Amino acid sequence: AGGAFGLHPAHPVTPDRVSLWSGPRCRSTAVMYAVAQRPEVEVVDEPLFGHYLSVSGALRPSREEVLAVQDTDPEALVRTLHPGRKVRFFKHMANHLRGWAHEVGTLQSSRMLVLKS
Repeated sequence: AGGAFGLHPAHPVTPDRVSLWSGPRCRSTAVMYAVAQRPEVEVVDEPLFGHYLSVSGALRPSREEVLAVQDTDPEALVRTLHPGRKVRFFKHMANHLRGWAHEVGTLQSSRMLVLKS
């Protein structure tokens, strides 16, 4: 029996990336919180949101707060998507790729999960 993402708790973890792609109003936040309970997993919630807000002009209640703390430069964002010492679990929203001119292959090098409503 495997653990999260096929990892067995008794085996050492090799740093890796897992990307969960979802649409708005899905169960992605619940999945993210469940995965965050695993000690070998580092969760990153919507790392492309700041970029999306900057290129789309979308108005969201948290817009200014997000733009103040998240990088919007694709080159800088790509560096944050690389694995660290733990398995990195990214919760992404598919619409946040709007205006993403950077090579999508950077995002494809992680294990992909698609959450359908």
